[in-house]
Parts: sequence; C-alpha cells; structure tokens
Amino acid sequence: MWKNLRVWGKLLVCILPLALVIIGSSFISYRAQSLMAESADRVEECEELRATFLNRAVDHFKWAQTLALYVALESSGDLNLVTDPSQCAFGKWYASQERKQAESIVPGLAQALRKIDAPHTALHRSALEISAAAKAGDADSARNILTRDSIPALDTVLAGLHEANVLLVNEQEAATASAEQARKNANLFSLAALCLGVLISLVSILALRNAIMRPLNKLMSFASDCAGGNRDCTVDIERRDEFGKLAEALRSMVGHLNNQLAFSESVLNGLPVPTAIYTAENMLRFANRHMMNLLEAEGRPEDYYGRSSGDFLFREPDRETASVRCLRSGQPEAKELPFTTYKGEARYALTQAAPLFDDHGRLTSVLSIWIDTTDAHKRQKEIEQAHTTMMEVANSSRQVAESLASASEELSAQIVQVNNGTAHQRDQLQETASAMTEMNASITEINGNAGNAAQLSQQAMEQAKAGEALVEKMLQSMKQLEARSLEIQTGMGDLQKHADGVGHVISVISDIADQTNLLALNAAIEAARAGESGRGFAVVADSVRELAEKTMQATKEVVSVIEAIQHGARSNASSVGHAVEAINATADLANQSGSALQAIVDFSRTVAEQVQAIAHAATEQAKASEMITQAINENSVIANETASAMDNAAQATADMAKQTSVLNGLIEELK
Repeated sequence: MWKNLRVWGKLLVCILPLALVIIGSSFISYRAQSLMAESADRVEECEELRATFLNRAVDHFKWAQTLALYVALESSGDLNLVTDPSQCAFGKWYASQERKQAESIVPGLAQALRKIDAPHTALHRSALEISAAAKAGDADSARNILTRDSIPALDTVLAGLHEANVLLVNEQEAATASAEQARKNANLFSLAALCLGVLISLVSILALRNAIMRPLNKLMSFASDCAGGNRDCTVDIERRDEFGKLAEALRSMVGHLNNQLAFSESVLNGLPVPTAIYTAENMLRFANRHMMNLLEAEGRPEDYYGRSSGDFLFREPDRETASVRCLRSGQPEAKELPFTTYKGEARYALTQAAPLFDDHGRLTSVLSIWIDTTDAHKRQKEIEQAHTTMMEVANSSRQVAESLASASEELSAQIVQVNNGTAHQRDQLQETASAMTEMNASITEINGNAGNAAQLSQQAMEQAKAGEALVEKMLQSMKQLEARSLEIQTGMGDLQKHADGVGHVISVISDIADQTNLLALNAAIEAARAGESGRGFAVVADSVRELAEKTMQATKEVVSVIEAIQHGARSNASSVGHAVEAINATADLANQSGSALQAIVDFSRTVAEQVQAIAHAATEQAKASEMITQAINENSVIANETASAMDNAAQATADMAKQTSVLNGLIEELK
C-alpha cells in the first residue's frame, strides 16, 4: 500500500501532522501574547493612576503648606488658595468619567476614594474659615482651625490616597503575575509542540527516505552508469508509483540508444579514411583504426576516449584544434598542418572538422577526418627549395650592384658638397679673423670694469655688517620687554584666581543665607502649629528671616562688585596677553631682519668673489683669442689643400659608376 502510493500522497501523509502541530502552536502563542498584552495595558493604566494620585497628594501638601504659612505670618489679606473642593485638580478628576473608569479597572478603589471625599471637602472649607478669622484679626482662631480641622483632614486625604496607591500596586503585581503565568504556559506548550514536531519530522524523513530517496538514488546511479558508457547496466525497481514508471521508461530508452550506437559505430568503423568524433565538450568519443595507424598510437581506441582533441592528436590538452574552432563557430573547419606521431615521426595532414546537430538544432559533436599529405608535401618542399636558392643568388648579385651604384651617386654628390663647403669655409675664416681682433679690444675693457665692480661689492658688504649689528641690539631689547610682559601676565593671572576665590566665598555665604531663610520659614510653621506657646518662637523666627534677607541683599551687592573686579582682571589679562603676542611678533620680525641682513652680507661677499673671477676670466679669454686667431690662419691653408683632393676623388667616382652599369647588365642576362 505505502510502496505503491503516489509521491504527492506520501508527501501529504508526512506533512499534514507537522502542519497541524505548527497551527496549534501558533494559536497558543497568539493567545498567550494577547493575554500578556492585556496585562501590560493594565499595568500601564495602574501606573498612570499612581502618578495621578501622587501628583494630587503633592498638590494638597503644597496647598496645606501655603495655608500654614498664611496662618504663621498672621496675614489679614486675601488667601490665594482654591477653597472649592470641586475646582482643585483632585476634585475635577473625582467628578470626571476617569474616576469611574479607574474604579472599573481596580476592585476596591471606589471604597478607598469614598473615604477621601468628606475629609477633602472639610480640608477646603477649613481654608474659608481660616481666611475669615484672619481678616477679622483673630489669629488664635485661625491657628486653632488649622490645628483642629485642616491638618487632620489633610492626614486623612493623604492616607486615603496612599490606600488607593497600595491597591494599584497590588493590581499591577496581579497583572504581572498573570502575564508571567501565560508566558510560562506558552513556553511549555511551544516546547512540547517543538518536541512533537521534531519527532514527526524524523519519522517523515525516514519514511520519505525509504519511499523517495532510495529509488531516486538507484535511478541516479543508473543514469550515471549510462552516461559513462556502460551499456550493460540495469535498475531493479518494480513498483507502480512514479519511480516505477520512470525506471521502466529509462530501461526502454537505454535499450533503444544501445541499438542506435551499435549501428553508428559499425558505419564509422567501415570508413576508409582516418576518422574521429568529439563531444560538445571537446572529448574524444570515437576513433577508427585508420586514425590510430596515422597517429601511430598503440592499444585500442577505447583507451583514448575521454581525452581532449589537443591531448589525443598533439599531446597538448589546451591546444586549439580545428575541432575546437568548429565547436565554437558551428561552421566546418579545414586546414593543412604538421604533426608528430606518438612514435616521434614528423608528418603533414589535411584536417577537416564538420559539426553534427541533433533534431532540435543543438550542436552535439564534431566529425574530424584526416588525410595524410606527408609525401606530397615533401616533393613540393624540394622544388620550392631549389627555386629559392637560384633566386637568392640572383637577388644578392643585383643588390650588390645596386648598392655600388647608389654609393657612387651619393659619393659624387658629397664631393660636390664638400667643394662648396671648402670655398665657403675660406670666406668664413677670413671674417672670423677680423671679428677676433675686435673681441680682444672688448675683453680688455671688460677687465677694467670688473675691477671697479669688485670695489663696490666690498663697500656694500661692510654696510650690511653694520646693519646686522643694529638689528642684534634691537632683538636683545625686545627680549627684555617680552620678559617684563610675561611677569605682568603672570601677576594678572594670580589676581584673577584671587577674585574667583572671593566669588566662591560669596557664593557660600549666599547659600547659608538661603538655608537660614528656609529654616526661619519652617520655624514659623512649627510655631503656628504650637499655638500660643510658640508665639515667642515665631517672633524670633521672623527676626532671623529678616536678617537672612538682609544678608542675601548685601551678598548680591558684594557679588556685583566682585564680578566687576573679575571682569576688569580678565580684560587686563587679555590685553597683556595681546601685548605679549605683539612683542613676540616684533621679535620674530627682528629675527627675520637679522637673517635677511646676514643673507645680504653673504650675497655681497659672493658677488665680490664672482666679480674677481670675471676679471681673471677676461684676462684668460684675451690669451685664448690670440691662439684662436693663429689656428684660423692655419685652417685656411688646410682648406685649400682639401679642395684640390676633392677634385681628384670626383674623377675616381665617375670611373666606378661606369663599372657598376656593366655589372647590372650581366645580372639581367643571368635571370
């Protein structure tokens, strides 16, 4: 049953249980995520309510602190506080829809809020009573109302808000625990689903391996054997599914192909010329006995199958042959070429490669035919060699004659040119002698001017040395000024540090005054709570507070003075810093001036030396000019002798040209 079941049925049987496990795991994970999201929303809502209650508690505490300060100071003016319990922030929230929504989220919150309602109303009403007593000038009644009504009501409101906060914390912990439990349950179910999925996958893999991979491997092995040329291979698969039908079709196809190959090999073996067939990958697939004899290859043709055409024919695997070009272009190729047999004998052959296509027009192989042309090539080579020898002899003789004629013509032209040049040279030598006489006079004048220039250069060098000494003195003065400026800059830095230290002390005094003022205020509040017994303490606290305020005012004035001193110190320090920078820049310029004057001194010295060298060179040049004049006169005599010799060479060149013409006639008769 399982063996004959079709492939898609086997896949469905293996995949369906795994899909059901994945769907169930996904549903449980989605449900757990929903529960965790709901719990997270509840935690966030409780956190927002806690923040609201905390803010309202702080608001009422500040409200009560302001009321106590009003009583402690025995003020008789208007009380700047919200006295309507429904208009404060908590009263507005309590009357809004948000309170009902919060009570629906947290059980027990409604009861805790109802406990706050009455004390909250009494707290705000007590402010009205205190304001009325203060305006009437009855400070004792105001303090009694604060102690008797306001403070207990505030404590009750704060206790109620604390109770509501505890309920919210408990609700947050419960929501967190619920989310954690949902997460643990989801993880447990996911782990169980994973184990079940792995088990189903292993069973499915084993089942599919036996049902699909085993017959598939047999078919792949059978196809590989057939592709390797094994005609006797078979496949033992007997079943009624797709693999059984495929095995039967492959067996039938291989049998048909074996019959076709046997017929084709018998035809190729019967051809009377050397023949070979190469695959589309340029691998030898067939070679007849004539091809083996031509190459003098030993063994059976089958021993060489699978080798490339270059390796089989020339023992060069990467060589490009006619078969390779035919595979690349898809067109027939023909070429005569030399080759060496397996036994080392050199031969010639005419190679022809023709492409072979299948029914779909795809290039499948190449048919290669070789024709031995060694004997014909040897006879043609002997004839060509004899003709080449005769032509080389004739061409060599003709080239010699042509070279002689060309050389004679060139020599005649050069002799004429030399005669002309000799005559021109005589004229130039006479003009050069006159010019040399004038140049001797100019050189004498240059020698006198060079001496004067040397004296002027010496004077310029002495003036530059004097300027260099002055710059050196100025540079020393600038260094002393720079040192004094640095000392001033250091003193200004110390002054800045002392001013900053005074500012720090003033800051500490200001902080002490602030703390004293705050302590006086707290003492006034405590005195108000103490009632009549704290009246004297309240008077002392007021005096301390006034003293602290005066101290703060005086401290601010001192701070202003210190800041002005610090600003002046910073400004002076900055100015001194700029002055130091300017002095440094001036010192750098002085250094540069000294370097420039030193360069001028060196340059003057160099110029003086060069002028003296020019004077000496002018004297030497005068002597050389006299020697050149004498040499020019001697060259004039030699030029006359050269002209006479060139006339004789022209006559000899004409005789050689006549003999060359006779030699060319003899070569033409030889051809």
